[in-house]
Amino acid sequence: MKTKQNKAIIGAVLGLLVLFIFVSILKNPDAFMGDFKDYYWKSYTYSLDLDPYDLSNIEKTMLGKGEKAKSVFEERKRNLGHLAYAPFVFKLFSGFTILEYDDAQELYLLIRVLALLVLLFTWFVLILPLSQIHLNKNDLANGLIVLLFIMFAWRSTIYTDFRVGNVSIFEQMFLWLGLYFFLKKHYNLFAIFVVFASFIKIVPIVFLGLLACRWFDRDNRKKVYLAMTVGVGGFGLYHLLNYLSGPEIYTTYFFTVLNMADESRGVVNPSLMSLLKDICQWSVEYFGIVSDYNRYANILFVFSVAALSFPFFWVLLKKKLYKDHMELVMFTCFYIAAILPRLKNYSYILLVLPAIYFIAKREKATEKVIFSILVMGHFLSPYYNYFLIVFIFLYWVKKGVSQDSLPV
Repeated sequence: MKTKQNKAIIGAVLGLLVLFIFVSILKNPDAFMGDFKDYYWKSYTYSLDLDPYDLSNIEKTMLGKGEKAKSVFEERKRNLGHLAYAPFVFKLFSGFTILEYDDAQELYLLIRVLALLVLLFTWFVLILPLSQIHLNKNDLANGLIVLLFIMFAWRSTIYTDFRVGNVSIFEQMFLWLGLYFFLKKHYNLFAIFVVFASFIKIVPIVFLGLLACRWFDRDNRKKVYLAMTVGVGGFGLYHLLNYLSGPEIYTTYFFTVLNMADESRGVVNPSLMSLLKDICQWSVEYFGIVSDYNRYANILFVFSVAALSFPFFWVLLKKKLYKDHMELVMFTCFYIAAILPRLKNYSYILLVLPAIYFIAKREKATEKVIFSILVMGHFLSPYYNYFLIVFIFLYWVKKGVSQDSLPV
């Protein structure tokens, strides 16, 4: 009876939390969801058969829509110029442009809330029970930690995503549904959902690498080959269809992605590359070196990725991590986050569930408390989140994979 009551209480609090996010943003929408402004106006430009990657086209479109649109253009000019999603994304978002912006914004918020609910359901109903972490009378504390994580983990990453209006919540919803199918050994479905997650941003496609990890288990190689074919083929087909729908626009998109230089760093982009760029820029300026610091940052990035990859593959092969689906998924999330050249603060949603899993698997109560405080802390360094990723990753390597995870 207590188990049902505990789950009901936790479910009610989660529901109230989602409602709080929805209402707080809806009360003052103009102060939130800046990224949706970019999606809306670039998609509106695309719906007029204009190149949405050409900032002058967006400017002409918005200037013809009144003073409010003009002020939005001045406010979001830099972001509008840098946003580079595939043409299909703008075709999809052009459905919102049927509505006036204010109405479209409310609809978009509602859809994002539904996506969050699906993500929470995937995490706590589908995946966590597979890891033998349950919200029962013996570990209600785990349930309370979960609630705090949703609110505060990684500098309140979920709330940050809703505040800026990014599409990360959809990306994470599809990705974690895919990871659920990976855990259930439905590899083809896993590959399909990873491709869905990669429709907007390309980065999630790297999770197909989990199939390569499973290749080391000889009994599953045929299934792995088929699923890899489905994933790579689906990703390629998606971009081929984008190209065929408009070769010129797709070519512009392709080169926009190649030449994209996001200089946001620190708190809004606590990633490996932005950290190295800050270090190299400071060093060049401090020592008076006349040189492009980006070159040094790129060199250091290659060496850093290699240095972080060595312990990952050591655990993968020496400890035979590939035999344990759950541990492999959670550990890989930290590894990928540690080596990505760009990881915005709202993309840290990727690490909410792995952090919960990591802490719940610690044997000592002091470890659980310390790591809970660290993950939910908002400390001074702009790269605090990234340092913590690397620390947890290396701590996991040192301590080894957990001994009580499910055998495969």
